[in-house]
Amino acid sequence: MGLVSKTPTSQLLKAYTEKDKQALAQRYTPEQLRVIAAGEEAIDLEDIRGHGVIRNDPYGLKYLDDLSVIRPVIDSKPKVKGTISPAARWLDEEQRFDQVNQWMGKVLESKEVHGTAEERVAGITRLDFRKFLNESRAVTGGGQVGSDALAPALPKIPELVGQFKKTTDIDPRDPTGRYDRIRKQTGMDLDDILGLRIAQLVRHRVVNQTRLGKISSQYVLTIAGNGNGMLGIGEGKAAEPEDASNKARMAAIRNMRPIPRYEDRTIFGDVEGKVSAVKVQLMARPPGMTFLLPLCALISIAGC
Repeated sequence: MGLVSKTPTSQLLKAYTEKDKQALAQRYTPEQLRVIAAGEEAIDLEDIRGHGVIRNDPYGLKYLDDLSVIRPVIDSKPKVKGTISPAARWLDEEQRFDQVNQWMGKVLESKEVHGTAEERVAGITRLDFRKFLNESRAVTGGGQVGSDALAPALPKIPELVGQFKKTTDIDPRDPTGRYDRIRKQTGMDLDDILGLRIAQLVRHRVVNQTRLGKISSQYVLTIAGNGNGMLGIGEGKAAEPEDASNKARMAAIRNMRPIPRYEDRTIFGDVEGKVSAVKVQLMARPPGMTFLLPLCALISIAGC
């Protein structure tokens, strides 16, 4: 279209021959061909000839771009109709040079910089030049102040509002955000999590034999409950004891399930179970006796 070639536009845009029409008929339906023909008839060759050229003014782009598409990251926000005077024109090289020269004179006078030309120019910092770009006009006869091409900040996405917190929103009871993930998974708030009863049942060192030698780690078994019918148990293994305890605690909270209770105080009947060498026995209690006994007292491990 004349953007990178000096060939006249009339020679680049030619009418379709019969051979071209037969090739298009193999790809498009007759209805689509009629739409294509109607669209080409509506194109003004003079309009293409006037717009399909490379700008040679000081503000011309150094690359080819479709200016009809607005990219919100690098393109400025479209100005409201009526904010720019119809007589506004881009500054040419001489006008821009005079504008920069006047600005440099004002900056040097305000800073009281004297000496040779090199010393005077060296007194102007990059911050001063950035202020000049933000406060100067790029057109004559109107226009918005500033030469920044960056678009304004993107608006917040409604679906993500509330997922990212500011420093002032951090709860002092959980400054590291350790319970943030478990709160999203379980739906409990921080007060419910901190009010849980958590006990560590088993903690010992385990060793895994590999081709590189013995790899030791810590194993922790933890139980968690809210004292109102919710109970969960979790395991954790890590190289450091603190990491293993944290994993087991989070797993116990995540695995909490409601337990049916008789009169909201005890279980329905006695329960016995055995897995390998571990025997578990739970017994219903009559009114007036404590229901929640330490689980370690109910677990007997053979050989202990």
